[in-house]
Amino acid sequence: VLEFADRLYVTGRQDEAVKMYEDVLYSAQTLDVASRAALSLVQGSIDKAKFDRAKDFMLKILNRNQEYLLNDASKLTTLAGVFHEKNMDDIAARIYEILHARLNKNDDEYETVLKNLGIALTGTPDTQKAYEYLKRYQKLRKQMKLEASQFVISKHTTNLQ
Repeated sequence: VLEFADRLYVTGRQDEAVKMYEDVLYSAQTLDVASRAALSLVQGSIDKAKFDRAKDFMLKILNRNQEYLLNDASKLTTLAGVFHEKNMDDIAARIYEILHARLNKNDDEYETVLKNLGIALTGTPDTQKAYEYLKRYQKLRKQMKLEASQFVISKHTTNLQ
């Protein structure tokens, strides 16, 4: 049903697709199927600039099955950015926290997620947590600059020999 609704959505029959997503969301037998429907409703709501509705559907997933969101970290990062742009930093921060918990310092996205998590938290009442994440980001940036300069020096001295 969800694949059919997806096809309807991309062919311009969004209202029919949204109705199908809603039917699946409220009748699904498994949490993952309901989460998939809710995520489609999040995207559909964003496409129609109904950001409060998108937030409501995202909260359903965040409160019941946030692990499902990790199936597509790239999409999740994009959604967090959209919620941040719309000053829904509580949702953006929760999404970035999920991503941050999944990543380690060697992952390409780690630095960006850490920074964006701190920034998103500045728009919430949890300013102390924002400060802590931004300090960690600052420390990481200094460490990366130091490592980069040591690499350049190492390459330079190797070339001189």
